[in-house]
Amino acid sequence: MDPREGSLQRVQEFDTERAQATTAEPADKLGALYGSALASLLRRDFARADAALAAARPLAEGEPAALAVLDQLVLQGLLERGDAARAGKLLQTLLAAPGAAASRPLLMAQAQHSLLAGAPADAALRSSERLQTWVALHPADALAWGHLAQLFERSGQRLRSVRAGAEARAALGDVLGAIERLRAVQRLARTATGSDVIEASVVEARLRDLEAQRKQIVAEERGES
Repeated sequence: MDPREGSLQRVQEFDTERAQATTAEPADKLGALYGSALASLLRRDFARADAALAAARPLAEGEPAALAVLDQLVLQGLLERGDAARAGKLLQTLLAAPGAAASRPLLMAQAQHSLLAGAPADAALRSSERLQTWVALHPADALAWGHLAQLFERSGQRLRSVRAGAEARAALGDVLGAIERLRAVQRLARTATGSDVIEASVVEARLRDLEAQRKQIVAEERGES
């Protein structure tokens, strides 16, 4: 969705009676209301988003996939408001559905929830474990690395936090920024003990890889083979 204010305002108007009257098919009405709710969330107009989602729900009855999509947007609204209690209950329900464990949107939502004030004490640990598994399989997921950096920071794992932040920069194509962060990790790791020693060795190997990528980029920019 176009995040510009004018575009969001136009999409938000899809929930009006006039806009709905021009849409004949229930599926089209549902899509319009979903779009309006999303635009309202992006504009932080939570009351209007709630109203659009409530109007959309009857149109999705009997369609589990459509209801799940609506529930995920409801969840996002609760997370944006910082409502840890209600978001946690809905998240548990959604995660209990078949196939939910492999859902990236729910994984990201779980990370957001665990960072909220009022979230269960062990939420950050559970979320970070799931995210570590995810980024091992999807190393180019910048958002996942970003959430992981926040979770590690929250739990006092400074070395891992900075490294995850570096991986987020690398995933976005900012190789130089990633290298700078990994060098910062190396400085922090000079007094490393225990599991941080292992993390430091991972960082060293990753730094060599990124420095090789940087040299390749420079060579390509110069027209070298």
